[in-house]
Amino acid sequence: MTASDSMHKSRLRRVILCLLFFLSLAGLGCDPVSRHHLLTVFFDGVPPLDGTGAANTEETETKEAGIGESSEPGAKQQRPAAAEKGTEAAENPSVPVVTQVQHPPYAMKMCDGCHQTTKSATGAPIGFSLLEEKHRLCAMCHDQMSQEELGKKYAWVHGPVQYGACTECHHPHESANPYMLKVWPVQDLCFQCHDKERIFKTDQHADIGDTDCTECHSPHGSQARYFLRDS
Repeated sequence: MTASDSMHKSRLRRVILCLLFFLSLAGLGCDPVSRHHLLTVFFDGVPPLDGTGAANTEETETKEAGIGESSEPGAKQQRPAAAEKGTEAAENPSVPVVTQVQHPPYAMKMCDGCHQTTKSATGAPIGFSLLEEKHRLCAMCHDQMSQEELGKKYAWVHGPVQYGACTECHHPHESANPYMLKVWPVQDLCFQCHDKERIFKTDQHADIGDTDCTECHSPHGSQARYFLRDS
């Protein structure tokens, strides 16, 4: 056998081995353990797998299958994060967790129930102008909050309620808080207008802690001064 024949056979053997390697690699697919084993057969200096291969494979398959991760809407976060202060329910287990609450007309996309709307190019309603002044608009559905009914029911009416400024406290579309309040807890909402430092200096409020203001005061109106509840 000549040197040329020997070199030819050696080259042919390398070509066959390369073909076998790539065919084997393709047949193994994405299994990291088997692929690593094959690489170590053909090559030196192949870096080891991180941790035990079987455990890594199991973990990868588990994540890809979504095992242990819920696909239910809101499963990862029961209460949407709100920009307003006082929504620390996620960090403080003592604060009640409330799911997102939507105003029914908003949820049903009945925009024209409150807004003067026109149709967009896609046929969706657009427009922001209100059909009525706020105090009349809310009372179209919440008739117990009309100025006439409030006058019959209460001797003292809370200022925002009297002037129909419902959206000072309530979000008109949706909220993460009870009663669609803009801010939670209740004290934080009230202290947006009422002076917290001044209130806590009074004898009646010195020891209230974080008690909701609505435990003693009616938020809309009352027959008693300071909107005190009957009981």
